Amino acid sequence: MANWTTILQSPYYYFNVSSLIPFIFCNLAFFMGVFILGTAARASFHRAVFYFYISCSMWFLGYALSLNAWVDPVAFFWGKIVYLGIVLVPVTLMHISLVVTEHYKQKRIFVWIVYIGVFILFLQTWGNPFFIGIEEYPWGFSPKAQSEQIIFLSFSFLCFAYAFLNIMRHYINFIRLPQRREMDKPYRRKLELIMAAFVLTSLSNFTALNNYGMSIYPFGLLMLFLAMGTMGYALVKYHNVAFLLRLRELGSEVTQAQNKVKKARLKLADMGKASIFASLSAGILHQMCQPITAVHGLAKFMHNSMKQDDPYFKSVDLILEQSSYMKEMLNDLMDLVRHKEIRKENINMNICVERALRLLKDEFRIKRINWDFFAGENLPDVFVDSIHLEETFMNISVNAIEALGVLDRGEKRYLKISTVYEPDENKVSAYFENTGPTFSESQKEHIFEPFFTSRSAGSGIGLALCKDLMTEHGGDVYVENIEKEGKDYGVRFCVRLPVVSS
Repeated sequence: MANWTTILQSPYYYFNVSSLIPFIFCNLAFFMGVFILGTAARASFHRAVFYFYISCSMWFLGYALSLNAWVDPVAFFWGKIVYLGIVLVPVTLMHISLVVTEHYKQKRIFVWIVYIGVFILFLQTWGNPFFIGIEEYPWGFSPKAQSEQIIFLSFSFLCFAYAFLNIMRHYINFIRLPQRREMDKPYRRKLELIMAAFVLTSLSNFTALNNYGMSIYPFGLLMLFLAMGTMGYALVKYHNVAFLLRLRELGSEVTQAQNKVKKARLKLADMGKASIFASLSAGILHQMCQPITAVHGLAKFMHNSMKQDDPYFKSVDLILEQSSYMKEMLNDLMDLVRHKEIRKENINMNICVERALRLLKDEFRIKRINWDFFAGENLPDVFVDSIHLEETFMNISVNAIEALGVLDRGEKRYLKISTVYEPDENKVSAYFENTGPTFSESQKEHIFEPFFTSRSAGSGIGLALCKDLMTEHGGDVYVENIEKEGKDYGVRFCVRLPVVSS
């Protein structure tokens, strides 16, 4: 038996060109195994393939150095290393088959017992005469086999048979499910490539025939290298598809988290703006209430003093009505600024739309805007603060009036209002469609934010207030562009509220 001093002495080796092939394969196997482990060290499949590549590297190394050794002890040593690789490779294939078939967790202890058993068997037989003499071939030296090798070859065959039958049974069960077979083609290709690698590995065992006087170099080595390449292709091409998809999902989750953080920051900024706006509004509203109260009192006095046939009665009556509405609106805004509790009631949405439109008739006439209101029939009630809902409809309508007002003379100025019950969502919706300019994607994204406006004269408060009011009532308001015949036609605002629970 050779000691380490003998094995490491260069006079016992000679340069053999034929050994370059297994040397190259050894290095490729080692570096490919390290690379695969580095990509996903915690993945069971990657670790199993890493063990496969390291075992192949051991096989190639032992074979290369045994070709270079010209003395018996050194050739015998590297011949045993070859047999250690011959046994470990099928064990790693068994490991891979259990991981692929998702049985590894249940049989993990069994797999490691087999790994440990290989090394115990190897140590127990280390001192026994594996080989008797050296056989010289045209490509180099090879030790002659004895009976102890049969134990290793039998163990190797049993491990390989178990691995191949396990993966074959899994593949047959997989292709029996037509729906999954069509939907998961990458997984099917991976199984087919792994089985091909198993077959090629079985052919690599022909290298053992060199120890029995049969000259087949380098067939076994090439088969083992092709098995390595096939296994690596299955890993990179198909197994990592799921890994890449998971990376994409994680990237999407990170993006969503970043968007949430961004929205939270914007919300905090909006809250700051709203706080400033509330402080300013409180002062402005207080100043506005005084002249409005005076106008309302004078209009009420004149209204009570006039007869209905007076030529100015209708004008005074309209002033009284609108001043009353302005007082209610100012009081309502003061309640909003003071965070006073909203006064909700069951009401038909059509009533709130009609009230809002009645106050805007003169604006429609002055701006020469044609309009229609299509009231939905038998609408269920909504539970809202009617003043807030009317204010929302007023703001959206005023926004439409201002948008239509910028159109050139001769262009269509039309506003269509309609209400409808949507039973699928159990909600009542009010649609405001106008033929004004459409919004860009950026404008649609920010249009309901405070102080954002698409017009130089706009304040950016009205639509933001609409959004806040509807959110407070459990509803929503959104905007979308209208297209007809592939061209921009106008803009549609929708106010949607849940119906009263019966």
